[in-house]
Amino acid sequence: MQITPISPNIPMSDSSENTPTFSFIIIIIIVMMD
Repeated sequence: MQITPISPNIPMSDSSENTPTFSFIIIIIIVMMD
């Protein structure tokens, strides 16, 4: 599983401008779980 901790352009950030921060938190949670 490949994870990019730093990605300025997140595909999920198309609905709202707050999603990049939320996605980053999700990534951190995934990293912590793994």
